[in-house]
Amino acid sequence: MAKWGEGDPRWIVEERPDVANVNNWHWTEKNATPWSRQFLQQELNGLEVSSDAGTVTFSDVQVEGEATANNRKAKLIFFYELEVSMKWKGKTADGKSVSGKFKVENLSEEYTPDEFEFEVNMSSEETPARRAVKEMVRKAGAEAVRAKLDKWYKELRVEFTKGMILPTKAKQATPSAPTSGVIIHSEKKDASSSAVEKKEKEVQPRGSFEMDEEFLCSPSDLFQCFVDENRVKAYTQADASIEAKMGGSFSLFGGNVTGVIKDLIPNERIVQAWRFKSWPEGMYSEVTMKFVPGDGCTHLKLTHNNIPDSDLERAKEGWKRHQFERIKGMFGFGTSLAGLM
Repeated sequence: MAKWGEGDPRWIVEERPDVANVNNWHWTEKNATPWSRQFLQQELNGLEVSSDAGTVTFSDVQVEGEATANNRKAKLIFFYELEVSMKWKGKTADGKSVSGKFKVENLSEEYTPDEFEFEVNMSSEETPARRAVKEMVRKAGAEAVRAKLDKWYKELRVEFTKGMILPTKAKQATPSAPTSGVIIHSEKKDASSSAVEKKEKEVQPRGSFEMDEEFLCSPSDLFQCFVDENRVKAYTQADASIEAKMGGSFSLFGGNVTGVIKDLIPNERIVQAWRFKSWPEGMYSEVTMKFVPGDGCTHLKLTHNNIPDSDLERAKEGWKRHQFERIKGMFGFGTSLAGLM
């Protein structure tokens, strides 16, 4: 939050093309599911792969799941979890029919196209010639599909999101190349920046955990401990800012934990896109908090997904020691003052 006397761009009034979303500050969301389904079906249906082993064609492409593009403070954040499956059919080198199924295992924002994995099954009776075709699908077919997924991945971030980040009046005077709000690398890179990009793109194993903590208070009292800025500052003993609404941003522990509120049902549920400051730009985990009333208490059922394995224990310890125990101690919602100091 801006300090008293400092200019806050949210309160600057000027004539500009994005009057509906000044400074691109507010959260806007665009449903990418229909577009993604149509794009992938057009690209993958009819895709043909051939080698000395034979020839196959992909068909009957099915795309299930959800995909969204979100603009927050002129940055694009993508959330998607799609299931892509299709059939393949063709001929072996000696002219025998062969068919099977192909599935993309992990099409979500956690992974880049080079990390996608595939499952290949064969429906036909196995013979050496048919096994050779299946192996071709597993290797050459997978790479052909990966290339199409890479195209979708790039189009989603550039073409689909055009118009989501609107120019300010000042920027109109000096036209520049369109931006998607995500990191688009130029062709010229020095060695150090390339090394950093490569490191950030390395596959990072992800983990998750669940917690069920009991608090001696009502769901509404506990809910306020996560959305009331002053309460959060009190028990964390650190600077914090919270926009308690869907699409609102939050910053805790002096900016060491930040994110966006994806869903908010008062006294019932909070869903966050959550990240440590040390994580690469654009990397988020997902937190879901459910406030379940009990007999004279409230159970906080927390699920924290998609955390790099290296920070799994750090995140879990942070919730328990720096938030749950401090809330109990500060507001008397527990049986002791453990964790307050």
